[in-house]
Amino acid sequence: MYALSELLKKIRDREKVVLDEHQIKHAPTIGKMYEGLTKELLNQSKLDEYGVKVVSGFMQVGEEQSVQIDCMIVIGEGVPVPKTDEFTYPTHQVLAVIEVKKNLMATEMADAYDHLNDTLRLSKLDYQRQEDENTLEFSTARPAAEYMCLFGEPAPRYEESRSLPFHKRAVYHTLVRERLTPVRIAIGYNGFKSEQNFRNSINRFYDNKVNKQGYGVINMPNLMISDGFSVIKTNGLPYQGFWSELDGWGWLASSSSNPFLLILELLYDRIELALGVTVDRGPDLQEEVLHPLMLAKPVQTEQGMGWSYMVLTAKVPKDEPQSREWTPLEISSFQKDLLALVHEHGELSNDDPTLTNFKKQHTIEDIHGLVQPLLEARFLLSSNGTLSVGPTDLAVAKVGEQWYCGNDAGGRFKQWITRLSHQ
Repeated sequence: MYALSELLKKIRDREKVVLDEHQIKHAPTIGKMYEGLTKELLNQSKLDEYGVKVVSGFMQVGEEQSVQIDCMIVIGEGVPVPKTDEFTYPTHQVLAVIEVKKNLMATEMADAYDHLNDTLRLSKLDYQRQEDENTLEFSTARPAAEYMCLFGEPAPRYEESRSLPFHKRAVYHTLVRERLTPVRIAIGYNGFKSEQNFRNSINRFYDNKVNKQGYGVINMPNLMISDGFSVIKTNGLPYQGFWSELDGWGWLASSSSNPFLLILELLYDRIELALGVTVDRGPDLQEEVLHPLMLAKPVQTEQGMGWSYMVLTAKVPKDEPQSREWTPLEISSFQKDLLALVHEHGELSNDDPTLTNFKKQHTIEDIHGLVQPLLEARFLLSSNGTLSVGPTDLAVAKVGEQWYCGNDAGGRFKQWITRLSHQ
């Protein structure tokens, strides 16, 4: 996937020069030029290997129709719009929508935001339609996994989420809504000349937007690209966020990584979720560097719920690499045995005799130091004084004299261990 994203970026850079220098002044034609380039790049992204198509057109729910969408990533068949190359697709067959701009500065960013919010409106209507028809089915596995990463505890069944504290319930419901909504991307081929300038523009965009209708966490597109810089949601689809007890949910970040790598990550992730397939990403031992940009806290209002925001104004580090190597957690043999013990029993309370015997057997007086790194990595979870194992794809391996632990959901842990073993 990394090699493919680099190829796409080279094609983009080459073709962008041609389009930027073209003398056409007609705005709709200019838009069509950049839409055409976007489709060309997407069609080289191997999406068709999974039965996925790239089209332009409209989303539809009953009699309701979206605004015109530059690019839709869809499955199945749509209805051709007569005498055009566009299609109308039922909303539930749309995996992603993309708004294309020649430039993405403050004005175009606001326009793309509003345009993509119309697809959110259609998604909500489709959700309501399925609920009314008793045909609504969805998996909360991914939202539950992100909830676990944020709060360090297992997520309840969705129908039991009303028992959660207000802030956790609000975040969990937002994560579920994100999973049910098509991925929304805005691409600007020209724009801000630095990641810091893009961040500053986002800061200004959200100024005075606290609790304002249409400016909740869900309303922000999943990814906005301005030239070579990006602002991306960290909602677990697939990039993970964090939770601060003081300031709330770290849900938005910026990056100078190859934008096409971020696009592929979002699209491949949604294809896997929607179709139940595994996308071959090739060697996958690099992590994109993301800089946290905004935190959000749910607040109760007279209208129901809103969000308060805190923008992180710290400067982006200079000369930082765009990616870093992924590494698993080094653990001791005691920690390995503790993981195996909790996994075997499903869960263990702090005063469980099994845990007491484990401490005696290993002559451990204070188990806190042993457990804490595993809790921080979310390999162990703690809820109401009970320990349980976190990820379902947790893997442990030994190379030489050292034990390692990591989440192997995408095969990354196995790749890393194999490479280390051959060194």
